[in-house]
Amino acid sequence: MDVPVALAISIAFIMSCINFLTGNGHVYFDSVVMFIFFLSLGRYAELVIRHRNLQTGLALARLLPEWAELIRNSGTEQVPATDLRVGDRVRVRAGQTFPADGVVFSGSTEVDEALLTGESRPVAKQTGDKVIAGSINRAQAVEVEVNKDPDNSTVSMMGRMLLKSQTHRSRFTRLSERYAGWFVSVVLAVAGLTALWWLTHDVTMLFPATLAVLVISCPCALSLATPAAIASSSRALLEQGVLLTRGAALEALGSIDTIVFDKTGTLTTGSPSIVDTVINPNREGYDAETVLRIAALLELDSSHPVSKAFADIDVKRRPGLNIINHENGVEGWVDGVSYRLGNAAFTQVNVIDLAEGFGRIWLADETGWVARFDLDDGLRDSALETMAALRERGYELIILSGDHPQAVASIAGRTGIGTWYAEQSPKMKMEFLESLQAGGKTVLMVGDGINDAPVLSVANISMAVSGASELANSTADFIITGKSLIYIIYTLEYGDRTRSVIQQNLLWALAYNLLAIPFAAAGLIVPWMAALGMSLSSLLVVLNSGRLATHKPTNLPQARARLITQ
Repeated sequence: MDVPVALAISIAFIMSCINFLTGNGHVYFDSVVMFIFFLSLGRYAELVIRHRNLQTGLALARLLPEWAELIRNSGTEQVPATDLRVGDRVRVRAGQTFPADGVVFSGSTEVDEALLTGESRPVAKQTGDKVIAGSINRAQAVEVEVNKDPDNSTVSMMGRMLLKSQTHRSRFTRLSERYAGWFVSVVLAVAGLTALWWLTHDVTMLFPATLAVLVISCPCALSLATPAAIASSSRALLEQGVLLTRGAALEALGSIDTIVFDKTGTLTTGSPSIVDTVINPNREGYDAETVLRIAALLELDSSHPVSKAFADIDVKRRPGLNIINHENGVEGWVDGVSYRLGNAAFTQVNVIDLAEGFGRIWLADETGWVARFDLDDGLRDSALETMAALRERGYELIILSGDHPQAVASIAGRTGIGTWYAEQSPKMKMEFLESLQAGGKTVLMVGDGINDAPVLSVANISMAVSGASELANSTADFIITGKSLIYIIYTLEYGDRTRSVIQQNLLWALAYNLLAIPFAAAGLIVPWMAALGMSLSSLLVVLNSGRLATHKPTNLPQARARLITQ
């Protein structure tokens, strides 16, 4: 980008020195100074605006406290938060910020996670609950056991992904850079032809016209058109609760025509609750408290979403459990009895009718079923409003789930999604998406689980919802930090606006150069005016992109992420 301007400054300065020493011709020291002044002024303005966009990443780092109260056998000690390691225990008092990701070791409190997840109301935390570095303890002191090193914390991960998105070279960026290189070659040729023409017609206009062509045609605006827009959008999205991890995904959002959703943990909360406990009337010695305790022990180490239904039951680990996790349930020994907990097929319960929703799970021993737990998994916040808005925009909506057909059909009916597929393995999901793409569809995949990571990587664009696995987050183009699905609408809205602004920037940059060069070559623009025009054109592109950072989506919910970047 700097070749034409650097060449113009060098020629102007060298010729001015020669003319000054020989006493012949004009000197252009004033033009050289004006070149440098306007160029520096324009670059400074661009730097301020771009720096403000990048400040969002630094704001994430500033969420963390510098010091932490480390608990040792001899008492407590103030240590740098960056020195904390997995297994350390820290005390976080009321009003303080959690210095690391971890779990509550003792105590209970309420935590403000608004800056990270967009949830405006404090979230209750008890022993065993996870806490995020950067969130604020609002109630009372708790002890937290660190489960992630500072470099692997949620905040660090978000900062790395934000930087990755802002430095990613998108399709428009590569296109503008390629044309910028070609454009510079054309400009140098035009400048040479301008010099030759004035040499044969009016030698006094040779240097002013040639200098003006070189300066006014600098393709700075063309090369800034895309990076400036993506930087502004990534900042704005993060303030609303969406982390952009790949800048090119913003451009591609405008071509989406199909959106595929996982069910459990994506459309639903992924946290089932027990709505009914039924004891087998033919089994003696069991009551609701006993069967819930047995089920909680069996699910103690399970990572399946069903285990969350029993997470609040207070049980202590005991020897001899020998728990084995299976695809459709768990089995183990409790009080010397072998139990199975899972669906009807896994527990070998002879039933025909299965409940809708999250379904029923059964507790059985070697002689038959002992108890049945009816579970329900609620929809995510704003799920119905989001699906209605997506249908209104004309997107084709599909559910791909590994759950049984009754559960998937229930969620599809509640959300109004007409096309759904149940009992889908990760491989089947990938093959389905590839078939959509082979048919000319451009697909956005929304998921959350480890089993969603392969299909997220296959999709044209991918989103991971709040609470998604680390593997899903690492493959997603967008990460929704708030619990509401309405952020999908906001992301699509920003995608449309970003694409529009990029097109405006490119159109302006090309129009400016195509119109200005003939006037400069004709001698109608003096060198200092060329320097001013070149700086203003670049500044206009950056200012136009800056509008994205101040844009607020319509119908914002009360709960959203707010990053303070002052």
